Amino acid sequence: RSEETIIAALAKNGEELDGKVLRVDKATPPRAGKSGDTSGSGVDDHYDRKRSVFVGNLPFDAQEQEVRDHFGGCGAVEGVRIVRDPYENMGKGFGYVLFTERIAVERALKLHDSELTSRVGARKLRVFRCQSSGKDGRVPKAAARKSPGRGAGGRAGDANAGHRGGAGADVD
Repeated sequence: RSEETIIAALAKNGEELDGKVLRVDKATPPRAGKSGDTSGSGVDDHYDRKRSVFVGNLPFDAQEQEVRDHFGGCGAVEGVRIVRDPYENMGKGFGYVLFTERIAVERALKLHDSELTSRVGARKLRVFRCQSSGKDGRVPKAAARKSPGRGAGGRAGDANAGHRGGAGADVD
């Protein structure tokens, strides 16, 4: 397990193999933070939030390639991260798309309320800019927005309230 081997493996991230996009990350021990996390917050500092969008209301069976294809018309997609249950590998209904250029975020925001169809059915996506978190790991109240179409009866933690990272950031 040499440093050169690790670097060579990480260089394969984003390459295509048999029609699938490879995702290669460094493994880290649980609770030690994600790759690139230098703050101990669990948020990966490697990802540029200004090139990322939060995608909510994903079908639970959505696959990374389906999301990549859905947002591919906005610009080149560098990475897709669907947050999954660690035991069942089932999607939690949200994720992140990281683009190679910031202008693609503006185009992606226009896909708010667009439908993504999976094997289970179609769902209207919620697409928002990623918000940076404060020192305590929470999104500042001024940055949180209510989801369109929800009044005071919306679920706690809905809309922007919980997403704070880029395509590789974990959200509690």
